[in-house]
Amino acid sequence: MLAENGATTGIGGYGEVRPFYTTDAYVVTGNSGPEWRTVHLGLDIWDRAGTPVYAPLDGWVHSFADNAGERNYGPTIILAHQPENGPLFYTLYGHLDSASLEGLQEGAPIARGQVIARIGDRPYNGNWPPHLHFQVMLDILGYKGDYPGWRFPGNPKYGSASAPIPVNWPDCPIAKKQKPASKNSSSDGKRTWGVA
Repeated sequence: MLAENGATTGIGGYGEVRPFYTTDAYVVTGNSGPEWRTVHLGLDIWDRAGTPVYAPLDGWVHSFADNAGERNYGPTIILAHQPENGPLFYTLYGHLDSASLEGLQEGAPIARGQVIARIGDRPYNGNWPPHLHFQVMLDILGYKGDYPGWRFPGNPKYGSASAPIPVNWPDCPIAKKQKPASKNSSSDGKRTWGVA
């Protein structure tokens, strides 16, 4: 789809209902019958495998895991952030390159603008086309290295109250064209993620 439109980067909507998730692979049968996890809670940023991902704010490594398996997150990192005048919150980075987890330690400090990962490729990223799943969580709900990136339409448990839309946040790691002299850019001026 990106190539068809002459684009190198694309952004998928938070809160959008995705028909892809209406297949039997995503059905859960409960007391009320079958339900499908169709509402997306993250921001998908589509770009080339290997594209760097930068920390948008100071924080620390809360947890990380390789959520291996078809259509899962693959390598995933969750950072915790405690702003001086704000609540503790978390950011999740999914579908990463497997090397992104090497050497990580829970509790390790992370600086704003630091490269924390790279976008992964198939099959290691959950077997998706290369993209970053970025999500903000106000309540981690006991999860470590993982957090639902979707919700059922009728169940707000993982909805906007605990996973708000990330683009209303000033340093959301959306692609920015960097100048080659920037400490966060490559020498050829390619797109990178995070703060300028």
